[in-house]
Amino acid sequence: MIRIRTLAAALLGLAVVPAAQAAVLSAGSLVVTVRDDNGAIASVTNNGIEYYAQGTFVADYGIQINGDNTTFASNTIYGASPITVTSVAGGGGVGDSITVIGSYMGLEFSRTYTLLSADTYRTVTTWSNTSGADVTLQLFDTFDPDQGIDQGLGFNTINDVNADGNALTATAGTETVMAFNPTLGSALGFQPDFALGIFTGAQLDAFLAGPYDPNGADQDIGYSIARSVFVAVGDSGQLAFDQTFTGAAVPAPAGLVLLAAAAPVFGLRRVLRRKVA
Repeated sequence: MIRIRTLAAALLGLAVVPAAQAAVLSAGSLVVTVRDDNGAIASVTNNGIEYYAQGTFVADYGIQINGDNTTFASNTIYGASPITVTSVAGGGGVGDSITVIGSYMGLEFSRTYTLLSADTYRTVTTWSNTSGADVTLQLFDTFDPDQGIDQGLGFNTINDVNADGNALTATAGTETVMAFNPTLGSALGFQPDFALGIFTGAQLDAFLAGPYDPNGADQDIGYSIARSVFVAVGDSGQLAFDQTFTGAAVPAPAGLVLLAAAAPVFGLRRVLRRKVA
C-alpha cells in the first residue's frame, strides 16, 4: 500500500509539498499551518503527530457552480490554485485567525481559520455573488487523515459518524480528529466511493447525494464537509465547521494500539452530541 500511494504521488509530481507555509495558528499541542499561496491547509500537527501531510496529502477546499462539473475547482495542500487567492494574513494563538481572500469565476470569497482553543479550530468560507446572475454553489472541504503513520500504524483510521449526522471521528492509535458543528444543511461524512477525498465534480455530487458512515470500520478513507446553497446576486453563501484534535503526548506501544484506538472513540461519544455556539 505504501509503495502504491507513494508511486502515485510521484507520478503526479506531488511527492513534496512546496515551501509555502507562512501563516500559523498554535496553542498547546496543536499547530495549524496554512499555505500563503493558495490558502489551503499545509499541515496540522497534534502532540507532534502529523494528520494530513502524510501518505497522499489531502486537506483541500473548493467550489462548483450550478452543478456543472466543468466549473469544479479545488485549492489543494499540494499548492494547486485554480481559485485565485490574493491575500493570506494573520496567525497567532487562541482567539486569533488566519484570513484568506480571493475570487473565482466572478465570485469573491473570504476564508478564515480561527483557533478556538488549544485543541480546536474553526473554518468558515464565505462566497459573495458578484457575478451578475443568481447561482447555486456547491462548497466543500475534504481531508484524508493519516495520523497513524507517525505512530507506526499505517494509513488506516477507525471512522464513525454520529447518529445525528453532524459530527464524525477518525482515530488512529492515540490520536483522534473530530469534525463537527457544520453549517445547517451541510453534508458531513466519509467518501461514498471509498476515495481519499473529493477530487472531481462527480465525486462532489456523489458526496452531497449521500455521505458514507463507516460505523466504526477500520479503513483508509477520506472525510468531507460540503454544502449546496442558492445565492442570489449580491448575497453570500457559507460553509463552516469545527475540528478538534485529541490524543496523548507519547504514542502508545504497538501492543496497546487497539485499546488506544477504541478509547478516544468511546470517550468522544458524549462530546459528539454537544452543540458548539
